[in-house]
Amino acid sequence: MLLLACNHDDISADQALQIISKELKYPGPVLHTINKADPKQAKQARNSSLIEQKLLTVVPEGEYTPKGQHPIEPGPNAAPYLVPAQQPQDEQFVDVRIADQALKTPHDVKIRTGKNGDIALVTFTVVYTNVTPFAVLVKQRELNKEESKTVFFTRNEAGEWHIIEKPGTLFTEFGY
Repeated sequence: MLLLACNHDDISADQALQIISKELKYPGPVLHTINKADPKQAKQARNSSLIEQKLLTVVPEGEYTPKGQHPIEPGPNAAPYLVPAQQPQDEQFVDVRIADQALKTPHDVKIRTGKNGDIALVTFTVVYTNVTPFAVLVKQRELNKEESKTVFFTRNEAGEWHIIEKPGTLFTEFGY
């Protein structure tokens, strides 16, 4: 008689955080892409202290932007916040670091496992540190507060847990 045993333990908070760290790249920087040709971003920069801090140079409103240049350019003090592009991108765009993000402790993780034990809904907390002056460009994010995030996990046939981006109908028992 042949008996096969599979490890069907529920996912632990430590295990979930380890997978979240690896797959979602925590800890890491929070980036913002500046469109150097966008008049809305130019106006937003003019209304901030980024020009005075020499983090951005912005063509004054109503002035002509010389051919081959953009209305917004990184200033002489921007270098510590500039992030090299991961992939080649149009020179019209530049990525800046607005903060660093990290996961809070396993004690803050909430796990709901599905009835069959092969799916889980994991809620965790992200904290933001080292907020940069460029954070004024993303007013919709409250980087001075902790943020709760939820991810969907599923267990494959080998018993390994992994994150799925689009849960589909698997998670209807959780109301998703």
